[in-house]
Amino acid sequence: MCFYPESAVNPYGANLLNRRLKFFRVLLPLLLIFFAKMNRPAYASDDNNLALVFRGVARTLFSALEIPRSIIENSTGAPFPLNVVTGTVTGAFKTVAGTVMGAADMARGAAPYAKYLVLAL
Repeated sequence: MCFYPESAVNPYGANLLNRRLKFFRVLLPLLLIFFAKMNRPAYASDDNNLALVFRGVARTLFSALEIPRSIIENSTGAPFPLNVVTGTVTGAFKTVAGTVMGAADMARGAAPYAKYLVLAL
């Protein structure tokens, strides 16, 4: 039993498939151009690795200061007890995010040297 007349567009039939194919015909060349334009070297330079490690250390160390900074930032926007609570919660999230991202930066910077660990053992 067909609920659609022959002249109507059937959203569950071939028309939907054609729309998806058109979407991917546009999306695929854009993705290929995007990935082709990325200038990432096949090797990691020492300067880049050291910069990642030091940025990770700085993020990890200074993430503890996010709670007081967030409390000070929120001190003018809300009444007294609310600004301390919102600043503490926001600062806690920023502290956790800074610590995790700092650890990720340090891991990214140290990853090319992990192969030498096997030789040292």
